[in-house]
Amino acid sequence: MRRALAEERAAATAQGLPGAAGDAIVTLAEQLLPAVREATWLDRAEAAERIIDEISLRDLRAAVAGAAPRDEHGRELLRQLRQALEQRITRLREAWERDMTHALEENRVLQALRLSARPPEPNTRFPAALVNRLAEAGGAAMTATTSVERWLALLEAASASPVRRLVKPAGVPEDAGLRKAAAQAAGRIPALAPLLGLSMPPPPRPIPPPAARRVTAPLPGQVPGRRRQAEQEMVVLPTRPQESAPGQAGGPEGEAVAVQPGEPVAVQPGEPVAGGGSTGSAREHPGAPGADSPATGGSDQAEPPHPA
Repeated sequence: MRRALAEERAAATAQGLPGAAGDAIVTLAEQLLPAVREATWLDRAEAAERIIDEISLRDLRAAVAGAAPRDEHGRELLRQLRQALEQRITRLREAWERDMTHALEENRVLQALRLSARPPEPNTRFPAALVNRLAEAGGAAMTATTSVERWLALLEAASASPVRRLVKPAGVPEDAGLRKAAAQAAGRIPALAPLLGLSMPPPPRPIPPPAARRVTAPLPGQVPGRRRQAEQEMVVLPTRPQESAPGQAGGPEGEAVAVQPGEPVAVQPGEPVAGGGSTGSAREHPGAPGADSPATGGSDQAEPPHPA
């Protein structure tokens, strides 16, 4: 409502019309909001109550979680929905336990392990009567003579089962890939470590957050995409304490001076340049004073006199 009023004021201002005062409208909307929420929830709750046996567990839970009753009729409807939700969860939990029991009785250990990892509710507690029974059956099924495919399937199901720390495999087949997978799962199934001759691996460390990327602004008057090229064309020129002579490209000591490719730079002889060495040859800075010029004698070092 506030966003719509702001857009309406902006449109009216653009057309030269007076904007509507929205304080009264916002106050009225705030007063109507609880009643609108209750009416919306009542529509959902009454629809869920009519199809209470066919509605999905997800929709039934959402109707209970979003309850906003304000009268006796709404509170009574909420009690009915909560009771139906509890009954639905109880039936699903009993069916889950019954399926695991039947799978163990028929020696279908792999199916029982997979069922144990899929409870009807995330907060459902595993039945205490099946803990030791399932763990012993899973360990007995993982022997050294079991086929590689079935052993790996049992390993995957046992690693996801809530009884994984109690599963004690009877043996490990001689297979390189299988033993590698078993070593990776030893942290979840501790009984695998002695069979593989491994010490218990430490718990995994938390992954550090990625480092923030430093973004620098481009140089004045420079296209952002050419920053790397400009940085490669920078030359650090140290200067003397006194001011630079006219025509020289120096500045304060250590200041980076931008030099265009092929442009001559005035550098005093013997002064270091970025990249090492000195400025004693014309190959490094063509056109600089002291590079094969009559004033400096052609080089930094004087040639020794020839013997007479």
